[in-house]
Amino acid sequence: MLNRHTVVLFLSFLVLLLIYETSFHLVILTLFFLAALLNVFKSPTSELWLLAVVTSEYSIIFAGLISLLLLTNFYAVSFTLVGTILGLTALVLFLLPIRDAYFIAQKLPSDLEKAFRQMKNVTIKNDQKLINKPFNIFKLFQTIPKVSFRTLTYVTYDDATLTLDFYGSVVTGKRPCVIVIHGGSWIGGNSKQLSELNRHLAQAGYHCAAINYRLAPQWKCPAPIEDTAAALTYLRQHADELNIDQNNFVLLGRSAGGQIALLAAYTVQQSGIKGVINFYGPADMIWGYMTPTNPLVPIEDTAAALTYLRQHADELNIDQNNFVLLGRSAGGQIALLAAYTVQQSGIKGVINFYGPADMIWGYMTPTNPLVLDSRQTLARYIGGDYFEMPDKYAASSPIEFVNRQTVPTLTFHGLTDSLVFYEHSRRLDAKLHQNDVPHYYLELPWATHGFDYNLNGPGGQLSTYAIDYFLNVVTNQQ
Repeated sequence: MLNRHTVVLFLSFLVLLLIYETSFHLVILTLFFLAALLNVFKSPTSELWLLAVVTSEYSIIFAGLISLLLLTNFYAVSFTLVGTILGLTALVLFLLPIRDAYFIAQKLPSDLEKAFRQMKNVTIKNDQKLINKPFNIFKLFQTIPKVSFRTLTYVTYDDATLTLDFYGSVVTGKRPCVIVIHGGSWIGGNSKQLSELNRHLAQAGYHCAAINYRLAPQWKCPAPIEDTAAALTYLRQHADELNIDQNNFVLLGRSAGGQIALLAAYTVQQSGIKGVINFYGPADMIWGYMTPTNPLVPIEDTAAALTYLRQHADELNIDQNNFVLLGRSAGGQIALLAAYTVQQSGIKGVINFYGPADMIWGYMTPTNPLVLDSRQTLARYIGGDYFEMPDKYAASSPIEFVNRQTVPTLTFHGLTDSLVFYEHSRRLDAKLHQNDVPHYYLELPWATHGFDYNLNGPGGQLSTYAIDYFLNVVTNQQ
């Protein structure tokens, strides 16, 4: 396998050769063409993954630059047919996310309605936010309004003090609460990560509590699940103060936070969790270990955050019966695990952004180590490799806790994700389908890990529309 230095040297040589042999325009068009390939292929290194987030979700800007370069190339003295072909190909590749988003948007409303039609005793409010189109090309150039937040301490351990950022709903009265669990491979990240969605949710009429949780390797799983449960408890205890509807919580996690959100939603024994939203989180930890990434936590903390939000529900105007967990990447795994395991009332759903749902499958299918050494990441989080502690890998896999009583689940994943393979979400989707759990899985052909960095990008618009619909459904259950 090529190492990072070999790849860098090869690309450097290619760039120097192009500069020596051809015109400046051709060099630039070639570089744009190589960048555009990231919209259809997985990133081979961690640096190129970061570039892929930009090329896919800000693709309209790159398409404009390519068009300008093609015009100047055509009239340049050093005009080349090769440059024109490369430029036109790059233009098509940069427009793919916009084209795909348009076609997905045409059927997204009906697909969501079909997915959650089976839910009983649900009254869908005709909210203005759901009248908007799932994708609007003019929205690509808009920004999200600023919303103030408060930082609150929701739990104190002997060796750690955990806080959450509380974004109060702009709508008065008892309101549902979305608990957001950040990603960062269980070893990094914080509650400030990708805060645009938090501001959007507050503007849409939901309280949003973005939590910090204990990180690996100092703290191992299930610490983040316990922290999520503590956050739920806190929010319930302060429900009157925060104006929280205690029967309406939804967990949302990204990546590692997706795993936490899923596990908490599927295991935490608390009422009021109405759903889980999983952004590209690892749902199968065993599979994830066996399928490593390219090398270029805690459930307890989530529970603690829930506890804190309950304790301050009156102060923060939280409806204690309406919590939603949302997690991205590692946060997606945490959100899933918290939603599926934390025994607290009021958890109505879980939202999983590209989280690892099956830790066993993840172990068996490692990622490219030039991007992420997934087996080492899993071992730091769980405490060892799979063959040393298979039971702990199973216990950290949200997919293992899915049953017919599992809360509604919304999952997002991109097919070019090189950090958490999309198979995690497909496997979770199949398990939820087998158990007749209300759920929806939105798969984006062009998207990579962290595609929701730009909330008004193609992936950001589609996922935000789906979240608005999901929250409208699960928080209006009778």
